[in-house]
Amino acid sequence: RSLELQRAIGVVQTQAGRYEDAIDTLQRMRAVDPDFPFVNDRLARALAFAGRPADALPLWERSNQLSGRPRRNPRLALAYVLLDRRAEAEALAAEHQDGFPTALAVIYAALGDKDRAFKALERMVAEEPYRVPRLLMEPDMAGLRGHPRMAALRKRFNLP
Repeated sequence: RSLELQRAIGVVQTQAGRYEDAIDTLQRMRAVDPDFPFVNDRLARALAFAGRPADALPLWERSNQLSGRPRRNPRLALAYVLLDRRAEAEALAAEHQDGFPTALAVIYAALGDKDRAFKALERMVAEEPYRVPRLLMEPDMAGLRGHPRMAALRKRFNLP
């Protein structure tokens, strides 16, 4: 199978909560090409959601180096929170204040700050509506599910 297909399978496995399967898929992929686009980020996400944030951190750092992004990956916030490094997650939020609201929604959801997460999601609706449905499917948003504001957002985008 192509590496792109394997990455897509890893993404679906992560979104379905099958983190160990995603880790296996993405690690096999990384063995073939450790610098394949987004493989480090996707593997880090699966590791963090599987409760292995210390294993995720170096992969997110590597992913950031490969991408050349000026800001750190907002999903680092999840690892920071899980490792009781909340101040670093808050610093990450400050770093992204003038950036995409998607990043802030991810960071605030990781911090468990529902009010700021929903403000960022509302900003997404105004500025990047095409990104909202996909983000709502991501495990990053699990802590917001069941909240009435999430139900309203899902209804707004005709999502189940």
